[in-house]
Amino acid sequence: MNNFKDFGIKAKSETFVGDKKKMSKLLNTEIIVLKHKIGPSKYEGLRLDLQIKINDVLMITWTSSEYLIQMIKDIPDDGFPFKTVIKEINEHYEFT
Repeated sequence: MNNFKDFGIKAKSETFVGDKKKMSKLLNTEIIVLKHKIGPSKYEGLRLDLQIKINDVLMITWTSSEYLIQMIKDIPDDGFPFKTVIKEINEHYEFT
């Protein structure tokens, strides 16, 4: 009988870890963005998931903000991690 561990198969899905924090609770706070994932939203359009760190504590946040999604797409892969403050400007969120 084979043992699963002998196959050397590792999980392919990279998960985010930490407590979930609403984007609105993170405004005007310096965060470190470690990685991101863009996928379909349950509701409409796209959803941006962020693995972040605040004061050495890992957290997860999410948003459907088109501005943040477009801005993070322009960051090169070697630009991660980066420090930022998310602000509400003219009724939308932006990295600053």
